Amino acid sequence: MSEDSTKLMPGARNEREIEHFLDTHEVNLVQISGSAAGSQFTLEQEAYTLGRGEDADLVIDSEAASRKHAAIEFAGGNFRIRDLGSTNGVLVNGQPVEAADLQHGDKIEIGGQVFQFIVDTRDADPEAYPIDLDI
Repeated sequence: MSEDSTKLMPGARNEREIEHFLDTHEVNLVQISGSAAGSQFTLEQEAYTLGRGEDADLVIDSEAASRKHAAIEFAGGNFRIRDLGSTNGVLVNGQPVEAADLQHGDKIEIGGQVFQFIVDTRDADPEAYPIDLDI
């Protein structure tokens, strides 16, 4: 490698990918059943842990959830969910998964609590308003 070239550090590409994705999309987990139904959690970083442990990024109030139950991670241009070896597993749209790519509208069940994965496209161009400079 020449002195005037740069080396892409591990993780740098994914950081740029998620920044670009989040510039154009808003991503939320909305709890649709369980003790916190109606609450919303916005995904704004590369990885989150979900579980009933206090150190989880998204704490799930359910004895059926493991302390570190699952992870949601951004990879390959989209978010994925991955079971972290939980006792009761992870369901996506009613099907048990070890890992799965998430799509808008998917329903995720962890410890008897159901969440919906919501992806909204942000406006590429902000609203522009004409200004009267002849004041």
